[in-house]
This record gives sequence, C-alpha cells and structure tokens, in this order.
Amino acid sequence: CESPPSPATMSAKAVSEGQAAARAFLAAAARGDSAALRGQLEAWPELLEVGDEQGRTALVVAAAGGHYDACELLCRARADVEATDVQGRTPLTCATRGGHRDVARLLLDYGADIEATDCIVRDMG
Repeated sequence: CESPPSPATMSAKAVSEGQAAARAFLAAAARGDSAALRGQLEAWPELLEVGDEQGRTALVVAAAGGHYDACELLCRARADVEATDVQGRTPLTCATRGGHRDVARLLLDYGADIEATDCIVRDMG
C-alpha cells in the first residue's frame, strides 16, 4: 500500500483536489451522510486523519452533531477516537456536550477515554 504523495511532490491541481475532498468529507460528516463518507473514504482513505482549520476531524464533527451512523462508519474505518481539536475537544467530549448518549456509548465501545476533558474543563480546575 503506497503512501499518498507529500504536498511538496503533488501538483497544484492534485493539492486543490485533495483540499476539495477534505472539505467535502468534513461537510458529509457534519450532515451525517454515511453514504458520502463511505464513498469518499474509498477514494481517499487518508481523509480519516484530516482536520479543518480548528483541527476538527470528521469523527469530531459527526460526534458533535450526534450522527450515530456516521460515527459508527468512521470508527469502523479506524478513525482516531482520541483525536483533539485546537481546544482539546475529543469526539467523546463533543458528543457528551451535545447530549448524544448513543454516540458517546459508541465512542466508549471503540476505546474513547472516559476521563478526557477539553480546555474549558481544564481551565475550571
């Protein structure tokens, strides 16, 4: 299995296509569109690791929206359940803050750290 080319060796067109794919992937996660996520992962498996300007991965975005099926698909594809955004939020902290218990249980089943806190909680301590 080959690694994707580094940005330094990619053409401007390929970089642009990769950025567009990342935006589309994160938008699909925000909508909870499992079919779109599945199709994009088949074409660009490295999208699991991509984050937006705030460091939010597709799993963080889907968990925040309470999109159980999308979260399950991403977890099965081995998305990092401990990924953090720039504020230290994990998929689990986003799911619990949003009141999405089913998503939180799913993330725990996939090994999320129940003790995880974000910068807001840490700043209170």
